[in-house]
Amino acid sequence: MLRYFPLDKNYILKEAQSDSTDELLLRMVNKVKETYCRLHNPLGLIDNTIEKIQSYQPEDLSHLKPFYLAVAGVYRFKFATDNQLFLNFDGRSHYEIYLQEWADGLDFMIESLSLKQPVFLKIMLELTVFNDGTKNHELLTYRLNNLLKENFEVQIRKKRGAQAYKIA
Repeated sequence: MLRYFPLDKNYILKEAQSDSTDELLLRMVNKVKETYCRLHNPLGLIDNTIEKIQSYQPEDLSHLKPFYLAVAGVYRFKFATDNQLFLNFDGRSHYEIYLQEWADGLDFMIESLSLKQPVFLKIMLELTVFNDGTKNHELLTYRLNNLLKENFEVQIRKKRGAQAYKIA
């Protein structure tokens, strides 16, 4: 069994991911809106759908937290593989550095999902902009987690944690 010491990179990174949840959920929704408009409306024509997407201001994003936690777990497993702290000479704490790296990593992962999995944007918009309260959040979150698994080849399991996932 692998044990970590309290100032291990994984603990600091996980704390940074947890502390920035609300801010990055909003950033993720804005990134999805921007990417959808860029990919599906390159001329910038305004119709009812685009107007609704652009004017959407989220009030409660708590239903996106399970997906955010899954993305954070995939990031720690796939991109933050080295658990050793490094010497830092720029005056920032490790926490601040990992906070910035995680925000950049989340942007990269959302962009990757948006470009490689076209249905990702539609599901995210269905959970946010076009959510009328009748949507099944659990089913849509399950679909998002499957897209995450397919795109990054990492599966999150409750008992075993993150594992590499091989697609045939």
